[in-house]
Amino acid sequence: MKVFCIYNSKGGVAKTTTSVHLAFGLKYINPKSKILLIDLDGQYSLKTYFRMKLERGDSYDFIFGDSLESCLYPTTVNIDGKPISIDIMPSSSKMNAFDAKASNQPGRENLLRVRMEECSIQNIYDYVILDCPPSLNLNSINGIMASDYLITPSNMDDYCIPSVNYTKESLSVIKRNMRTDKPILLGILPTMYDPRQSISRAVFEALPTQVKGTKILDPIRLNSSFRKAQVQRSVVYGTEKSPFKATEDYLKFCKSILEVVKSENLTPLSETEING
Repeated sequence: MKVFCIYNSKGGVAKTTTSVHLAFGLKYINPKSKILLIDLDGQYSLKTYFRMKLERGDSYDFIFGDSLESCLYPTTVNIDGKPISIDIMPSSSKMNAFDAKASNQPGRENLLRVRMEECSIQNIYDYVILDCPPSLNLNSINGIMASDYLITPSNMDDYCIPSVNYTKESLSVIKRNMRTDKPILLGILPTMYDPRQSISRAVFEALPTQVKGTKILDPIRLNSSFRKAQVQRSVVYGTEKSPFKATEDYLKFCKSILEVVKSENLTPLSETEING
């Protein structure tokens, strides 16, 4: 099992859109894989995205002791005429009280990781995606500490580079203080990139020099297909019409993530076999 944390200290950068499309993209690429998408944000964007009615528990309840099964909401979208399903653990406004409730708990930074281990999630799912809030609170720290990899979406505006550098610095502090080498920062994902706008081009071109030592992933271009997909409670893979630019961008992103995971999982023997 691999756990991906989607986090940026700034809001409005397409974290939820990226989380949703990574989850369904991984499932679309490999239909046999088991995917869990967890919302850790008190703004409960996943609940809003899919217009869910929370009749059972949510991510807050799960972290504080409810069973895994009582907090899961299987969600299906149609892609290429076929149903594609993942499990979603949505959030609610209760998550806004997470800091207050967790602050006096022993091991408060690792509550989510411990619950995932207690419920043997590693034996159930191939990939877990954590949609984190846009602030460095205990919600986000729990998501970061439970993850193998971190991906930072960022839209191409004046606030991009400061927010990305702050996110990198925060990650370094957390890893140093918690004495861990995980999660690995896979890269910055430029979102809402519009090559027709000078500011968008300028920020995108400046990223490699202004955010040194971090991989800049291929950009997700600005596209109205994302709003249309959300209106239909779906993803662009299942709703977009020709020329499929949004689908192309996010599938390319998902495949690049799988390549990283695959390369890390290679043993010396399998590398020898691949190279002949």
